[in-house]
Amino acid sequence: MQHGNDVWIVENSGVCSKLLDYEPGAPIISTNGQFKLAALLLIAEGCPLHYASDFDPEGLGMAQRLLDRYPEHVQLWRMGLEDYSKTSPLKELSNEQVEKLKSTRDSELLEVAEDMRRLRKAGYQEALVELMVVDLREKHVKLKS
Repeated sequence: MQHGNDVWIVENSGVCSKLLDYEPGAPIISTNGQFKLAALLLIAEGCPLHYASDFDPEGLGMAQRLLDRYPEHVQLWRMGLEDYSKTSPLKELSNEQVEKLKSTRDSELLEVAEDMRRLRKAGYQEALVELMVVDLREKHVKLKS
């Protein structure tokens, strides 16, 4: 692997597969909800990581942990308040899930967590695939040049 290449990480393996259908060869991996050793090795290689997850307490929690642990390597990808809104959140959050959102500290994630607490609804990254493809194509084409 070339030092410094951007890597795109998604939580959901189905989303990963769809993105690769649209942009074969793009440097994308799926964590299946857990940040695996392979992804940590990419950080050790100095790769900038663009991380995207579902808009649920677990997804925001993982993003927060990654930002806490690797702030110089991890950038959030399609995890802002506008993106949350575009997922048309429908799935009800339990009281326990709403409580988990209180551990969010990153300013961008905090906006999302506050809106999730207000709406008590989760959103899913499948709704953002088309936008993610645009992001990938823009960055991947630049990397290939």
